[in-house]
Amino acid sequence: MDELWPTYPLKKKLFAERATSGNIVSDETKALLQDLSGIPLAVVTSSATSEISAILKAEKILDCFQATVYGDEVTNLKPHPEPYLTAMQRLGVNSAIVLEDSGPGMASGRAAGCEVIEVKHASDVPGLLRARLNGQLG
Repeated sequence: MDELWPTYPLKKKLFAERATSGNIVSDETKALLQDLSGIPLAVVTSSATSEISAILKAEKILDCFQATVYGDEVTNLKPHPEPYLTAMQRLGVNSAIVLEDSGPGMASGRAAGCEVIEVKHASDVPGLLRARLNGQLG
């Protein structure tokens, strides 16, 4: 840790540059978000607002979400249910479908009473969600 800690500022700088350069979110995912307009959507992340909001803005998709929950806005991070409960409260819903790529995230969604779909790779999101909405999953 003592050897790596001095490189952390450089890691954050490189992440910010890459994250805000665009082309992180696929065109297929952006099209799906447009198709889902009218359905309440949220981003729930344990990452800080400054890291993720910049990506959502650079990708021009922030407006697709009616709520966001960032790690620096909650007391308890995933796997605690607070992040997903907060998102549902902000959306004004009492049930949700959660797309998650991590064990703590899946545990958080389940603990909040949500249906959870495991995502192994970001490119799988459109197909998984379209399949679920068409009644082919769960």
